[in-house]
Amino acid sequence: MNISDHHRTVAAMPRLTIVMPLKGRRLFTFRFLRYADALRMPYRFIVADGQVNEAAARHLENSRETFPNLDIEYIRYPDDTGFGQIGRASCRERV
Repeated sequence: MNISDHHRTVAAMPRLTIVMPLKGRRLFTFRFLRYADALRMPYRFIVADGQVNEAAARHLENSRETFPNLDIEYIRYPDDTGFGQIGRASCRERV
């Protein structure tokens, strides 16, 4: 397999999507996203935020400026009491 065949194969493969349900821990989240951005991870990230911090939300809503090498979709949810609500809401929205 030569290089061009490899690139066509990789381009034809479906991309991995990483779903990140958030409830607090914004410093850890940003540390991970900075690391992913530095590595230019080719994955799609869905960030589902169930405990919104306005400063963090602004960075994630403008993720192209903060993390120019990542494909991030930021979804805000009202504050809730558990990850189960975020997961159920995320699944309902995708259907």
